[in-house]
Amino acid sequence: MVEKLNITIPTSLMEVTIGQYQRFLKETENITDEAILEQKVITIFCGITINQLRLLKSNQVQDILSRLMPLVDSFGTPQPFTHRFNVGGIEYGFIPNLEQDITYGENKDITSRMSEGIDGMHKAMAILYRPIIRTSNDTYEIEKYQVPVKHEDALKEMPLSVVLGAQVFFWNLTRELLMHIPSYLVKAMGEEQYNLMMKKVSTNQIGEAMTKSSASLKEILEDLTK
Repeated sequence: MVEKLNITIPTSLMEVTIGQYQRFLKETENITDEAILEQKVITIFCGITINQLRLLKSNQVQDILSRLMPLVDSFGTPQPFTHRFNVGGIEYGFIPNLEQDITYGENKDITSRMSEGIDGMHKAMAILYRPIIRTSNDTYEIEKYQVPVKHEDALKEMPLSVVLGAQVFFWNLTRELLMHIPSYLVKAMGEEQYNLMMKKVSTNQIGEAMTKSSASLKEILEDLTK
């Protein structure tokens, strides 16, 4: 008797986790074979094994792919910013007043995690989004920032849409940093290198694929430390 297989097909980026996205990028990095890419799309985003995939009928596989591919194509599109979300029964909130409340340590650690590329995305998110400990009407208070961040791994299950929505913050943070210390940067890097770096930041288009944005930001951050 063949065991019945229940497959959940995500229909929005709210149903895709950052952990799945990270795994997908790693496992398909140098793959050009279309059949293998299709296998990865289904097994990773539907949460099934390759052996379970092989038991499906061809028309079932094509139906699943027809639903998943538009979702994969939307990975690089801008998403609405999300202040609060739930993962594992815990509600997480974005730093309430970012411009006034973010500390030097938080700022430094966020950019450090981002310089790790896609591997550091959930770590950066764990600094930006922390468990809510108190609410009052529309306001809330989040846990104090502590190192190490205990909920880093838990946020691998956060919705990809939240990550993409917070992408705007990453670039604003970089621009803010550069705007506040231009004289230091010009002295440390030289005027030509500084102007080149500023051009990279100002011409970046929010909503590019996250891998491209992360790579660009990593390059900028590396320029800062040369």
